[in-house]
Amino acid sequence: MNFDKDLYEYYLKRENRKNLAQAMCPNRPEFSSLLLSDILECKRNKDDQLLELQLIILSIFCQNIDFSMFTDVFNSLIIEDWHTQHENIVYFMEFFIADNSSVPYLHQAIVSDFEYISWNEFKTFERKCIWTLGKIQTDDAKEELLNLAGTQSEPISRYAKKQLMTSYGIDCEL
Repeated sequence: MNFDKDLYEYYLKRENRKNLAQAMCPNRPEFSSLLLSDILECKRNKDDQLLELQLIILSIFCQNIDFSMFTDVFNSLIIEDWHTQHENIVYFMEFFIADNSSVPYLHQAIVSDFEYISWNEFKTFERKCIWTLGKIQTDDAKEELLNLAGTQSEPISRYAKKQLMTSYGIDCEL
């Protein structure tokens, strides 16, 4: 689609989604591919601001999106440190994708120390990654949760244990 930032901001700041939908035509079959292409361009250019706007568009038109197309790019973006959209990306991974191929990327994201969120002692981003592991419901995800349950980080260990109980019925004594 290659809409520029000004166009996105024009529609989004005015919350004029009807006109945005008319401009973007989200019902056309190639909409997901075009949006994916734009997100890949954000990745190539390391453009955090435009990535944020693309993710807003993705959330507005989520009912029109083939999310299976986004698994690979979200897997790579969740571990990259040039942007500040990790929590938004893990949201899509949890609620729309939940793919086993994401397990190693989620692990890497959990153990990464992204500077812009390192101050958060409650580890909210890491908690969301752990929730996503619980949604994946595979042996790989379960194994990763078991590994995280034994980690030294108290919040991460606690979140993993809770997710093991919720997703698999495994009581790790919280």
